[in-house]
Amino acid sequence: MNRVLQTLALALLVLGLGGRAAMAGKPSVVILGLEIIDKGGGMDQATVQLAKDFTTALRARASQAGQLVAHSDKELVDEKLIRNCTNADASCIAPIGAEFGATYLIYGSVEKSPTGSKVSLHLLNVASKQLVKHFPTDLKDVSPTGLTEAARAAYAGLLGGDSASLNINIQNDGVDGGTVTIGKDKHDLKGGHLTVKDLGPDRYSMTIDVTGFQRFEQTVSVGQGEKKEVVVTLVPLPGSKIVTPPRCSDGSLDCQNTVSHTNNHTGYKVAGYGALILAAAAGGFALYENHVVGTYEGSTTPPPNPNHLVPADGKQFGDKDCSAAKGKIGSTDFDNACDANSRIVPAAVIGGVAAGVAVVALILAYRGSDDQPEKHAQQTGRRKTPKPLIAITPIVSPDGGGATVRIDF
Repeated sequence: MNRVLQTLALALLVLGLGGRAAMAGKPSVVILGLEIIDKGGGMDQATVQLAKDFTTALRARASQAGQLVAHSDKELVDEKLIRNCTNADASCIAPIGAEFGATYLIYGSVEKSPTGSKVSLHLLNVASKQLVKHFPTDLKDVSPTGLTEAARAAYAGLLGGDSASLNINIQNDGVDGGTVTIGKDKHDLKGGHLTVKDLGPDRYSMTIDVTGFQRFEQTVSVGQGEKKEVVVTLVPLPGSKIVTPPRCSDGSLDCQNTVSHTNNHTGYKVAGYGALILAAAAGGFALYENHVVGTYEGSTTPPPNPNHLVPADGKQFGDKDCSAAKGKIGSTDFDNACDANSRIVPAAVIGGVAAGVAVVALILAYRGSDDQPEKHAQQTGRRKTPKPLIAITPIVSPDGGGATVRIDF
């Protein structure tokens, strides 16, 4: 008999371990039966049944996800009485989940409303005894299909899945901190930006409170799995002094290597077109001097060469030949070619640098987004030192054959 009992106990232990292993990798959940809030109208049977049906739908969804702890079908009202909890205080009801070895405890209430029934659900971290999330919703469709869909949305809103999110951006300069309230949950606004995740499909009241601005209120609707963008422009309070962040012209460290928002685009245009004219003139001059050299090289009549200071054809005019023979062989064409040859490289360098300056100035003049790095930092709540817009590197060939400019964007 003892051997039979030992074998049976071992089998139960293996089954228990198998159940635990099947749940590995997912947080386990205990869902307490919903409490009914009575505001003097009495607990009608329809509301009592609704609370039971919605609790059942929630547990079915958790079981489908492989997260529901087996045999954990406890009622919130009963557990409060047993534990002498005056309310659903986190520290008082967290031990319920601990007894089942659960990661999270889901509990809440049902309240009659003029449009149906309001359900308020809470997600409690059992180990830390901290409320993680609050999920309010209106039950308008109480049919089996409607309750199943509402339970799926609520479960996703509490534990992720097909949850929605709100991405809130404040357009006003100078907005850094503040408070955003979505439903009953408060969030801190940082850098004029906030992302609220894990929302169920529903309509949410949204209020934004920022010092120096009027309170902003709006109702926002999100669908299942929707990622909604909300752009808000706040209205300053009369007489308030809104402090804006320092711009590049103020020497802010966040604005290094960027173009100041206060720069005059007209100045860039004047500089750009002026440099463009200079580049064209220098380039034209270099071409003309090159033409002078080419004409001399192509002449059929060699100059007199009594002293043999240059080769017999008299048309060599490298730097060494020109320094040795210029003005000494009686050839004006040779002397002019030497002068032209010495002016080609400087003219090309001036033209190349002027062209580079023209490109940079015109890009800055027409780019029209010189303060985007700062706006991006305000929207995302992150401060980042932008990279230089443009870097210019003049390049002159070592043999004096030409010059160019490298522009890195």
